[in-house]
Amino acid sequence: MREAYAEKVRAALTRKEPAIRDLFDLFHAARKMRLHLDDHDFLNMVKEKLNVPGNAPVDISLKYKRELDRQLEGQLRPVLRPADFDSFNMDEAFELISRVYEVVSG
Repeated sequence: MREAYAEKVRAALTRKEPAIRDLFDLFHAARKMRLHLDDHDFLNMVKEKLNVPGNAPVDISLKYKRELDRQLEGQLRPVLRPADFDSFNMDEAFELISRVYEVVSG
């Protein structure tokens, strides 16, 4: 499971077209499934995946976040139960992925 979520982090950070589902999946895993995004072994997996040749450059810019915000209603709400959508916090999710990148890149 951790390997799959490490891959999800890689996808969230390097996808050419941002996908809100990546952030939702990571937020949900951290909050509901108790995935520890700060676990040393997990972070090492993420770092290894980001170092694989062929990844697009990491983008966690404000422009990237704005694109994710635009996807909330049209792409995320239609595929989630109302309670799951309402519990999603975009700012917290973006902060989670930003912190993971900060740790693995520093």
